[in-house]
Amino acid sequence: MRSFEVGLEDVVSAVRRSNIDVGARTIEANRVEYLIRGLGFVKSLSDIENALIAVRDEVPVLVKHVAHVTSGPAYRRGALDKGGNEVVGGVVVARYGTNPLAAINNVKAKIEEISPGLPRKVLPDGTSSQIHVVPFYDRSGLIQETLGTLNDAIFEEILVAIIVILLLVTHVEGSLLVSSVLPLAVFISFIGMKIFGVDANILSLAGIAIAIGTLDDMGIVISESILKHLETADAKESKIHVVFRASSEVGSAVVTAAFTTIVSFLPVFALEGPEGKLFRPLAFTKTFALIGAAVVAVAMIPPLAQLLFRRENGSRKDRFGWLF
Repeated sequence: MRSFEVGLEDVVSAVRRSNIDVGARTIEANRVEYLIRGLGFVKSLSDIENALIAVRDEVPVLVKHVAHVTSGPAYRRGALDKGGNEVVGGVVVARYGTNPLAAINNVKAKIEEISPGLPRKVLPDGTSSQIHVVPFYDRSGLIQETLGTLNDAIFEEILVAIIVILLLVTHVEGSLLVSSVLPLAVFISFIGMKIFGVDANILSLAGIAIAIGTLDDMGIVISESILKHLETADAKESKIHVVFRASSEVGSAVVTAAFTTIVSFLPVFALEGPEGKLFRPLAFTKTFALIGAAVVAVAMIPPLAQLLFRRENGSRKDRFGWLF
């Protein structure tokens, strides 16, 4: 540079004039950073080497006459550190609307599939070293713990409801029938989730938990009606006819009450965007639970009551009647 009488600023100016490559740092859109850059005329290192710096005694002075042009590292955005060592990492992003737990399991299966083919190297001491893909932050544990907590809450709710029914309703057979509505309705709700593709997440399981408090009402109404008719019916009348008459008397009201609650959730089903994704699973599972409770109360309790209930006379103050 001294022999050609050029300075560092002349070299910088020559490279700048030959390329006109501009950068605008980064912008953020939708929580994603984009690097803004205007591409210039330089296609290879030789284009920079042949950039004109100045003319001395009618001889062009090019960049390659005063400098060595090589490729340098790209602009570094950051580093991933684990245990004090720099490592290479990546982030798996699930598609919108997909099940995160299923996506995580698929990633783990793919990592296990490609692990045998990852690069391997023999170290100077004779040991073999191979690249391994290890989880840095795995959400599956958090998801499993959350779902486990909700499953325990649902089980405890069902258990508490059954205990309360057994304590307050002193009619043993009636208590068993009413209590049977809860687990069967929850089971039907899970079947509905499987058929309609509703994922088991916090909101969907919360819908079942919210509905548990009202599921046994239908069984109580049907059982109360059957017991009342069995006490007041003629002893010569067939028990199956009495049970059918008692069930028919309140069956339509039970079904109407269930579907009135279901219809009230129609605006929730119409929600779109984040609100729909958040609250539609809850509406689906609560609807499934109510339908299951109505089906069990109307279709299963009457035939079981015909087998289990006995004709009894006398006061009913210790049975269903005093609850109302």
